[in-house]
Amino acid sequence: SVPMIKGRIYYHNQRLKNLLESQVFLEDLNKSKWEDNSQRLERIIDLKEEIEEFKATTSKQTINRKKAKRSKNKIPKPLILISPSGCCN
Repeated sequence: SVPMIKGRIYYHNQRLKNLLESQVFLEDLNKSKWEDNSQRLERIIDLKEEIEEFKATTSKQTINRKKAKRSKNKIPKPLILISPSGCCN
């Protein structure tokens, strides 16, 4: 459906935006000579934590998507009713 596809496009655009922001951040960090190494290291650690949070979120979504797909592929098993006399209905 169109809304679902638009949602996926928005999601991937956000991911691309985050990647580009990280790239700009690292380029800026590499060029900034006025910061000492401890400050630069702190900024890199902050970025690493943000990336780990992002990865954790996306991996949970992937797992949930796989579970949903597996449950859709399962064939339902009908219940068998047995009467008191032992016959199946």
